Amino acid sequence: MKTAIKILALSVILPYLFTGCGKDENQKTVTPVRVEKATIQNENAPLRYTATVNPYNQVNLDFKVDGYIREIWQVEGADGRMRIIQEGDNVVKDMPLALVDPTEYLAKVVEAKSQLAEARATLQKDTAAYKRAQILYSEQSMIAPEYDKAVKNYKVSNAQEKAA
Repeated sequence: MKTAIKILALSVILPYLFTGCGKDENQKTVTPVRVEKATIQNENAPLRYTATVNPYNQVNLDFKVDGYIREIWQVEGADGRMRIIQEGDNVVKDMPLALVDPTEYLAKVVEAKSQLAEARATLQKDTAAYKRAQILYSEQSMIAPEYDKAVKNYKVSNAQEKAA
């Protein structure tokens, strides 16, 4: 009987001992906040938003030159309205699908022409110096290093003119 009382006492006391040592799960963590005084903001101040812009449709094209697209070929859609050409539309050989703004590559053409003009002017100057050096060298009025320099300049400017 004493054993039964001891078992009964232990069965009543032991659950309280184990639950009293655990953490309180109902306890909430405190979130730090910053408090500021409310103020009136200027209505004319610009508002800034972050956004991602996705195109309505996209067409992948390759061009021989760099630049911005000025115009994309349009065809009549099933509803009768004009739409830009899409994958699967019928095209004819040499049909312009898009026009590239010529500003960038025209600037490169102007730059190339100016480089060519500069190379031609340099070649003309070095040709005259080369002819003069030939005459002076044949008369032994010019030393070999100066003659070699004139020949080198002539050959270099000739190559630059051809490259331009």
